[in-house]
Parts: sequence; structure tokens; C-alpha cells
Amino acid sequence: MNSALTTIALLIKVPQKDLSELPVEAQNELIAAYEMNTEDMNTVEIIEELKRLYIHHETEKVLSEVAECFNFDLSMLHSFPDITLSEIISVWESTHDLAEVYPIVQKELQISSLTDVSRLLDISPEELRTHYRYDTLSQMCGAYDMMIDVEPRSYMINEIKAIAEAAV
Repeated sequence: MNSALTTIALLIKVPQKDLSELPVEAQNELIAAYEMNTEDMNTVEIIEELKRLYIHHETEKVLSEVAECFNFDLSMLHSFPDITLSEIISVWESTHDLAEVYPIVQKELQISSLTDVSRLLDISPEELRTHYRYDTLSQMCGAYDMMIDVEPRSYMINEIKAIAEAAV
């Protein structure tokens, strides 16, 4: 193993094996960050930056595994909220069981048009998530998906607003 990677492993307190299992690009990024920052940052700052990079690459590795198992493009998973990604990563790392991860992914896919619905209603997706339960969001997204080509748009807006009002 590269001596810089050995030093990095010691600094961020992870097994050397874990660093060697990262993709070569990730290893090179860690080495470059270590070598470039040793003159500009203090040790604590360097360690924090190396930890941040390591966690980022570990996260990407896990998400890539999950995306591959579901035959998804990784960008699909990246469109999920951070809390959902955290849940996927946690479950996958503890079980490596697709049956455990599937409901989390499925739940998010059912509301994948939430951004479009939020634009239509002129409300942020976060606001919708805060104000409505999952089943209401699912119904709103389902209505949107079914009426995507319906004109006039006001009909779709009224239907989605009716779902929202019924939930209150």
C-alpha cells in the first residue's frame, strides 16, 4: 500500500484495508488532499478533510452497490433526500439484504414526482414532506403521474389540491 495511504489510514483511524478497497480515483483524491493540504492546514483540519473525503467515497461505494443491485442509475438514488439515503446506507451495511432495502427504495420511487408536484403547487418539496404524510404525498404524485398529459393544467392542479385538502 502507498505510504501516504498508510499515513491517512492512521490519521483518520480506519483500517488500511478499507482505504485499499476504495476505487483508485478515490485513493488518489485522498492522497492529493493529504499532500496538498499538509502545508496549508493544521493537523486537525487535514484530518477533518480526509475524513470528509473518506466518508463521501464510502457512501458512494455503498450507493453504487445498491444501485447496481436494483439496476438503477446512481443518479436516481442521488435524487432521494439525504434522510432516505442514510436509511438505505444503514440498512444495506447492516444486512446486505435487498428485501430490507427494497421497501425504502420503493417508497421513495412512489413519490419520485414530488418535485414536479411541488412546482405545480408552487410549494417546496420539503414543505410538502413536512405538511403531509407519506400516503398523501403518494396520492398526490400518483394523480400527477396519471394526469401528466391532461389539459388544462388547472384540472390537474385542482385534483392534487383536493387530495391535499382531504388529508387535512
